[in-house]
Amino acid sequence: MKCEKCGKEYWTRECLNCKNNPNANKKSNNLLLYLIVTIVAIAIIALINININSNPLIGEWNSKSNILGKNKIIFKSDSIETMGMISKVKYDIEENRVIVTDEWGIGTIINIIDDNTLESNLAGIKTIYKKVK
Repeated sequence: MKCEKCGKEYWTRECLNCKNNPNANKKSNNLLLYLIVTIVAIAIIALINININSNPLIGEWNSKSNILGKNKIIFKSDSIETMGMISKVKYDIEENRVIVTDEWGIGTIINIIDDNTLESNLAGIKTIYKKVK
């Protein structure tokens, strides 16, 4: 017979391994430990993913025509790309706006109009951006 507690084969009336060894139930204890570790790992990954994906700017955006003409901007998790230049940035995310600060400490306020529309106002020039799908 196979013992339900420790998983070992036995031929006596009861499993001598479990009878003589109080820690014989390690198989189920290990399984419980693996289950707990797996659940915690999944929760951590989910929280990291939520935090990473919580930046509404991430993605590619096209400006509507203004004085400067059309412009494409790509927001990444730690940088932006515009007019062929890539700059390291950090984001300060607020309710309906994001402050984008470059590596020299210069900040730009990006207003979030809706999920597909952004607005910036640089040096008095208002620019509307639409998300590229």
